[in-house]
Amino acid sequence: MLESIHLSNSINGGNLIFLILSISLIISLSIIIICFYFYNTKPINKRKITIAIKRKYKELNSCLIKTFNCIKNLRFPTIEFNLIFFIWNIFVIKKNLDSLPLIMWVADKDNKLIAINKTYAKILNIKDKRYIIKNNIQIIQKNELSAITTEKIRLKTVVNGSRYIYEVTKFIRYNKNCYIAIDVTNREDQFEILNKQVLAHQHLLDKITTAVAIFSQEKKINFYNEAYVKLWRINEEWLQSNPSDIEILDYLRNKNQIPDQIDYKKWRSDYLKIYEFDTNSEEWWHTPDGKSIRLLKQPNPIGGVTYLYEDLTEKLNLQSDYNTLYTIQKQTIENLYEGIALFGTDGKLKLYNPSFAKLWNLEINYLDEGPHIESIINILEENGVNKDLWSNIYNNIISSENDRVAITGEIKVKNDKTINYRSVILPDSAVLYSFNDITDKTKVEDALREKNKALIDAGNIKNTFMGHISYELRAPLTNIIGFSEILSNQNFGKINKKQADYLNDIQISSKELHSLIDDILDLTAIDSGGLKLNYENIKIQESLDIIKSDIHSTLGFNNIKIIFDIDNPIQEIEMDKYCFQKIIRNLLTTTINSSPPNNKIELKIYKKNNHIEIVTYDQWQGIATIINPISTKTDNNEFTATGIGLSIIKRFVEIHNGEISIINNNNNDFGVRIRLPIKRQNNL
Repeated sequence: MLESIHLSNSINGGNLIFLILSISLIISLSIIIICFYFYNTKPINKRKITIAIKRKYKELNSCLIKTFNCIKNLRFPTIEFNLIFFIWNIFVIKKNLDSLPLIMWVADKDNKLIAINKTYAKILNIKDKRYIIKNNIQIIQKNELSAITTEKIRLKTVVNGSRYIYEVTKFIRYNKNCYIAIDVTNREDQFEILNKQVLAHQHLLDKITTAVAIFSQEKKINFYNEAYVKLWRINEEWLQSNPSDIEILDYLRNKNQIPDQIDYKKWRSDYLKIYEFDTNSEEWWHTPDGKSIRLLKQPNPIGGVTYLYEDLTEKLNLQSDYNTLYTIQKQTIENLYEGIALFGTDGKLKLYNPSFAKLWNLEINYLDEGPHIESIINILEENGVNKDLWSNIYNNIISSENDRVAITGEIKVKNDKTINYRSVILPDSAVLYSFNDITDKTKVEDALREKNKALIDAGNIKNTFMGHISYELRAPLTNIIGFSEILSNQNFGKINKKQADYLNDIQISSKELHSLIDDILDLTAIDSGGLKLNYENIKIQESLDIIKSDIHSTLGFNNIKIIFDIDNPIQEIEMDKYCFQKIIRNLLTTTINSSPPNNKIELKIYKKNNHIEIVTYDQWQGIATIINPISTKTDNNEFTATGIGLSIIKRFVEIHNGEISIINNNNNDFGVRIRLPIKRQNNL
């Protein structure tokens, strides 16, 4: 174990030590020879021999102790006797110590090597220990060795280019420095890796949304994450002072953030029993402020507890809302008149309502099993439904997810039953079908189509009849007007004043009848689509002069005066000339016929944006006849055709993309506003 211990002792001391050792060796050999002799000569009582040997050994031991005690009191110039026994014991257990992984060496007071073990030499990768001692090759620098006290210390050093960390213990015996070093390099690396892992875990825990708090064996908080501070709204500076678990519970109780307890102390005591167990526990907290928290308590292997607080308030609220919505949707679907069927991507029925089962006469128990579409079609075929009628639905359901499309169609089954179906592709590629029995609806639609056709035919007959009648009335009316004008001109002799008045009345009535026939023809042309528009630039003032000349006789008969108020910038308008003059003429004629004698009528025409507006006011009752061309007077229950002129106005205005509306002024007089585009519209 130890090599070359250099002792500087005196000659007398050495002789005395040699004498004592020689005596001890002789006595020991004598006992061994005697025992060997008796064992190989004649049989004797072995127990007696053993007792004798023990007695002699005790006597020898007592003698040696007395001798050693005497020598111990002696003083030698350079060494004490106790150091001899220390070195002797080292050599006795040398074999065992060399096998230990400890690094051991002895140095003088100047830390010069005196002795080393094999592990020391192995670290330096030098087999010759004498060479190491002679050249004083240290594994730790002398200045660091000098700083070592008798306490254990950890030193970092580099040996043969490798970094080592040693835990060195120093003790002094007889002015010699004895060192024992343990290699803790791997332990330090493991501690460093462990610390990095702990920091990584803490960083990860700080990022998760679940509140985490770790308490030590002393029930003091060691770690918490941001979610923990946010959940309980605790002052972070106070948490950094490492409060105990009890203090935190009391704080939360004062803030009304833990469940209400009848016996709080007992509950707190039970809560903290987790420190005494080694199994997990879980509990729910429903706090007074409306939170629902799932608490997981996990005892740590090294002592202490980890708490995980999962705030499930929003999740439970969403789940409750989802369940409510699901219940509402389910009730809605089950009470729909239409049959609903949802088929998944595997072609199986996932959802249906009672209307679907009733519509196709299918058993509820059968549909609850979620049958495949092919099985459903086979059942329907047994019930008398043609299998081919479901071919489009079947092909759409069994097709791949990308090939599924929304389709509509009708299925006609026996007894003239018609069922309309419609499909919708859901986000998960499932197909939702709705089936609606439209048999009654189809019958009503057919009846309405027939009635509409009859009405169209009747309208065509009416238009044809009105056209023929109008043309038939025009011929005799033209003759009446012509003959009355001849008589008025006195081409065949003079007439008296009374005859002239009668002829004038005949001419006025004939012209009114002629205008009425023209209106009927215009309405017939509009309804039949035979009216063609001829657009041109119309001089507004010129058209007004012509209209005023046409109605001059009517104005003189009723003694009514017309005033035209025209905005000067408006000179022309692009539209059908006949329609424009017809609109103004019918508007004035209707107003004149509804006005009392000796009245004054004002017609305003002005520009507004890209339109012109024609406005007239009067105390007349013909406004309602814009919609109903023929109305009944309430005074004597006579029919009047005054509204035909207004109806013509409305039709002509609309076909030019114009508008007509009823207005009234401050005097509560009703009037008509006509709005026409100045330029031709492209969407006519």
